[in-house]
Amino acid sequence: MTVDHEQADVAFHDHPDGDVLFTFPVEAFGYDPEESFVEWSGGYLTEDTAIVTLGGESQDEEEWFRHHLVDVRTGTLRGEFIVEASDPYELVPLGDGSWLTGGPDDDPVRWSRAPQPHPAAPAFPYERRQP
Repeated sequence: MTVDHEQADVAFHDHPDGDVLFTFPVEAFGYDPEESFVEWSGGYLTEDTAIVTLGGESQDEEEWFRHHLVDVRTGTLRGEFIVEASDPYELVPLGDGSWLTGGPDDDPVRWSRAPQPHPAAPAFPYERRQP
């Protein structure tokens, strides 16, 4: 997974040769490319699911960011990943279905998805895991 130097898109690559499998421009996520960009943060939630972070600035000059899920097997967008985070770099996906965010006193908190009743269920709720 790489982010374009201009932050206009994110690309996913084949391993080990590095060939680009597919690319998503900012507008694929539903945002205006003149007002939004792909953040340098994000990563793999699992080997088949990536988190892509997009950001921008609102009309009242407030910075915003959103996390989105990508199915890397099929090259499809799976929607927004709702996580409480104070900045675009606070969410750290760990690759095993869990992720870290900041907690009280800046200690990391590990989270994972709660069991889902149906594969089409949204990407929440979450359960907090104690270290």
